[in-house]
Amino acid sequence: PLEYFIPAATMSYTDIYKLRGLEEPADYGSGVEYILGLAEAFPESGLQIGLWLNGTSGCQDIMQGQLDDKIRQLFDFVNHKLPPSLPKVFLRVGYEFDNPWFGYSDS
Repeated sequence: PLEYFIPAATMSYTDIYKLRGLEEPADYGSGVEYILGLAEAFPESGLQIGLWLNGTSGCQDIMQGQLDDKIRQLFDFVNHKLPPSLPKVFLRVGYEFDNPWFGYSDS
């Protein structure tokens, strides 16, 4: 039964531009992402958040300060909205940067 199942960690994704899936379910096309829902369902498990940066253009926007409000909003969510019982939150920034589909380049 699920009531006896406690995973070591759960995983969900969001993007730096819209931060969808933090407090309400969102579907990016690969299934529903709902970070708060996972944290509430498994409050004693670690949580990994995959943060998509929208490739090189997102990285440039971050360096230019255009996404500072979104970064603050994400950290406010992690610090104040997630259950305090979570043992760890891992932020996977720019995940799969080596995947050509994700739009990162070395320029």
